[in-house]
Amino acid sequence: MGAKSILIVEDMPDWRDQLQATLRRDGYDVTTVPSYGEALAELRRNPYDLTLVDLRLSPADESNRDGMELLRDLAKANIPAVVVTGYGGVELARKAIDQYHAFDFMEKQTLDLHRLREVIKAAFKKAKEKEKELRELRERVFRGEIITFDVPKDAVNPLLREKGERYGQDE
Repeated sequence: MGAKSILIVEDMPDWRDQLQATLRRDGYDVTTVPSYGEALAELRRNPYDLTLVDLRLSPADESNRDGMELLRDLAKANIPAVVVTGYGGVELARKAIDQYHAFDFMEKQTLDLHRLREVIKAAFKKAKEKEKELRELRERVFRGEIITFDVPKDAVNPLLREKGERYGQDE
């Protein structure tokens, strides 16, 4: 199996180059793109094991949040992502991690390349564990086992969402 592939989505050339050089020295296959559109095109052409995403992908537009849109797309495709941004904050970090399943949220102002390397290794380890769980689940299904899942007591039944009914409520 070849080197793990990482897509870096970063609008600032200096950051792209530094991240790319660092991760290539660590043996990763690294591709860089500067924009949301180019990231989508690249993800359609090639599968990536991980994506590093800057949240604001336009230095001229203070309100640009193309990186959040990309995180949403990555979450739908189950592609692990790590946010590396200069425009963070608690709310954006919470949304990136909780809603879009980013593995970590790192701010450029305090970025430690050693920590970034550790985060990337941990993200790959977690992805490998998830892959193993899915493989084991598929094997169980193929053997004809009945698979059950625990549902939190406060989970809303999507079929009854309008009524706000919960799973497991007694009629």
